[in-house]
Amino acid sequence: QIMMKMSPSLRVTLQAVKPSVGSGNELILVCTDPFDREFVAEEERIAEIKKVIRAQIQKDVEVQAVLAKTHKEAAVYPDITKLMGKVPVEYVD
Repeated sequence: QIMMKMSPSLRVTLQAVKPSVGSGNELILVCTDPFDREFVAEEERIAEIKKVIRAQIQKDVEVQAVLAKTHKEAAVYPDITKLMGKVPVEYVD
């Protein structure tokens, strides 16, 4: 639902990106392609992602795009799409 509110080019790029969590209230977008990371990490794209998330959950979230050059590096970051429904989510004000 959140993805549908983003611009088409960002939505397409994010399909290849693994969402993960960082410390605190941080969304980490794990990219395995340097071009995807460069595109997503642009200030304009990060601002769009933050704006859409804020509109959806009424919370501010920090967003960071990282490049994982290998699958081993990418495995360090848990994929939150696989955790949803298995781990209780707690929203903190």
